[in-house]
Amino acid sequence: MEGKEIDSKLWLLTSVLVLIVLLLFNYLFKGNSTDPIWNYKEITSAINLTYLGEKIDDRKIYYTLENIVDDYVNSYIVNEDKSSYKYYYQYLREDYKKYLGKKKYYEVSESFLKKFYININSDYEKMDTSQLIKQVYLFDNNVYLCILEGRYKKETGYFAVMLNESSNTYNIVYIE
Repeated sequence: MEGKEIDSKLWLLTSVLVLIVLLLFNYLFKGNSTDPIWNYKEITSAINLTYLGEKIDDRKIYYTLENIVDDYVNSYIVNEDKSSYKYYYQYLREDYKKYLGKKKYYEVSESFLKKFYININSDYEKMDTSQLIKQVYLFDNNVYLCILEGRYKKETGYFAVMLNESSNTYNIVYIE
């Protein structure tokens, strides 16, 4: 009878140890599972990523992206009909949200949005959104990188979103 008790205790101990080892491996390898393209620590400029994507001309995708970009860019000027750009923090992809944090997101967004801000005088302010998207590149997982250029200041910005067409949602992947 003692042999069976020792065998069951040994089996239980072995099972617990194997479970602990598996959990450790999962924890260690989960941290290393960064997206090879959107590894934010290594991105110096989004222009360097364009060669990894496929340039697209699909008008349906273009208009979907144009609506998203217009809403986001126009969120810089807050009024009762529109949300502030700060509201869009919830739409960041989780790994980008972890990388930036809320404070850095606000800084990056303001820097990005100021490229398209037009203030002629104190009474007139608007965002330069007319034909803002110049090129669109498709990456894995339905991630689209939009190259934007304002008509007035001629500044370039980069805005990447991941579209989930089945649920009609999107996540912001990158802003520059």
